[in-house]
Amino acid sequence: MLIEAYGKLLIPVTEYKPQCYKDVSGKIGAMKDDSGNFLLTEIKSFAAVKRRAVVAEAQALGSPLWEMPNTQSWNEIKRVFFTVLERLKIDRSNEATADMLVLLDECRNIYGAKSWKRMVRQFWLTDNSTIMLGLTPDKINQLRKLRTYVPLSVIAE
Repeated sequence: MLIEAYGKLLIPVTEYKPQCYKDVSGKIGAMKDDSGNFLLTEIKSFAAVKRRAVVAEAQALGSPLWEMPNTQSWNEIKRVFFTVLERLKIDRSNEATADMLVLLDECRNIYGAKSWKRMVRQFWLTDNSTIMLGLTPDKINQLRKLRTYVPLSVIAE
């Protein structure tokens, strides 16, 4: 019976990667459509917590996984937690100030009306700042902090 239900237990995960180009000077830029939206490649997989030694080490030390030196394992597990949280549609109040939300408007202007939510979601999912083309390191850090104040429904599609 478990084997029959296996497909229902899988949680699909969709991630996005901006399509980029390199100009003759070596500068990397994002490809955009005619409306100014970033062109994104959709990557589909399934949420999975892989067996990692760092999990047992964290348990033995009584330390949270995100404080362990091997951050790759935490990034993999964080993707699963983030996806499950999205699926459960557990929302909280928006605690961001109007000044904080200006950054989301800036993302909308940079990435386009159709792509900005996917770009912000992908950043919050992976914490990979290299995909946030057009944002300064300071703005990226502000966006990183913003996810603790803004409910996921703000970037839901």
